[in-house]
Amino acid sequence: MQAMFHKRYFPVLGVILLLIAGCATQGELRLDDPDERVDRALVRAAAEPITTQGIQVAVLLRGGTDTDFAQQLADLNLLRGDRITDNTIALFVSYDPQYSALRAGSDISPYLPNERLEVLRTTVLNPALRAGDATTAVTLTLAALDADIQANRRLENQFRGWVWILLGLGLLAIFLGPKLLEWLRWGAPGQWAARWWERTPIGREQARRKREQRNAAAQRLCEQVAAEVQQKIAQHAPIAAALTAQLAQLGAQPAVLVHRPADDPALAQAWHDLLRAYNELDRTRERLKHTLSVTESSLREAAQVLAQARRSLGQTSGKQQVVGADVFAELTRIEQAIAALALRHQNTLDAGFDVQALLDALHAVGVASAGMISEIEVIWRRRRPKAFAAQRPPRPRTTLPWRSDSAAPSGSAATASSDTPWNDPGEPGWQSGESKAGGDW
Repeated sequence: MQAMFHKRYFPVLGVILLLIAGCATQGELRLDDPDERVDRALVRAAAEPITTQGIQVAVLLRGGTDTDFAQQLADLNLLRGDRITDNTIALFVSYDPQYSALRAGSDISPYLPNERLEVLRTTVLNPALRAGDATTAVTLTLAALDADIQANRRLENQFRGWVWILLGLGLLAIFLGPKLLEWLRWGAPGQWAARWWERTPIGREQARRKREQRNAAAQRLCEQVAAEVQQKIAQHAPIAAALTAQLAQLGAQPAVLVHRPADDPALAQAWHDLLRAYNELDRTRERLKHTLSVTESSLREAAQVLAQARRSLGQTSGKQQVVGADVFAELTRIEQAIAALALRHQNTLDAGFDVQALLDALHAVGVASAGMISEIEVIWRRRRPKAFAAQRPPRPRTTLPWRSDSAAPSGSAATASSDTPWNDPGEPGWQSGESKAGGDW
């Protein structure tokens, strides 16, 4: 009799232990800000509503891109393979380069899919970063993430309320007798109703409509980003010529995708891959734009330094020694070399090279013009050291990060971040877990 008593009440003890374990779960904020760009107290206060829900929050303000972000998450033991841990939200901000990213684990991705993370990154996080207020950027983003989680959990909380009711009925059944408990156990009304609904025509139609809505949303977002990237590229003729092939290859893919069935389960992922390819093309455009700007700035500086050196060397006063004709002849030679270099640069822009060839040509011009500036400074410093020190104070040189093989994207949506699936919280097994968004700010 006593043994039967223990068997009947053992499920009750198990439920109580599970409830105690759930209540004890508490999230934690991981804040890594070596340059102290944010107010830690304000960030901790903004993250508290999220951590009290048992969610881990990581806020990382370090230099780097998505690869560095992943490495820092791994250092904090928040990465499993190449995926963020299930119950974690991570916010990453880099100032060199200007890059931001958001990631959400598989337990949270149903509330924060890829589309929503990208919207929060571009409309909440990035504007505040560009305004120079990192604290506001981080706190507002955390608040927006918490609001989305709370809003999406309302229905889940209602469902949990019904679970509590069913749990109470189950406990009541335990006390009323084994026969009623056996009936509830084998009946499993909730599971039976769910399985039955999935097999009905209405249930199948609802699933089909959800897929259509998801695919349409992915298409709208991709088309919007594609139009923005095409507009940016068209504003710079040399850059547009270099990116013509990649742009044409990406532009041909929507015509193929729109003819696929509207409820195709893989269509949203295909639009997502195309979106990532356009984002990569936009980053290539930014690299080309920066390289072109630095190269032309170096050519202008070479001409300006030459003019300053000529004026300074031509002046004679007091005990200053007269500069010989050989020095001015050397300056004339450098002037001719600068003119030839400027002509070579213009011919490069007119030639319509592809991305890597244009980067190589601009790099060569930039390095040559920097060398000519150094030659002029050596002559000027040797002949007029005081005037040189007064008119050419030490200044940092612009780096030339142009010869990078990563500068040229593949131009194919099938190879651009295809390992990052489109997130679909509605169907288990559709995606492999987390959701994320990242890019320049």
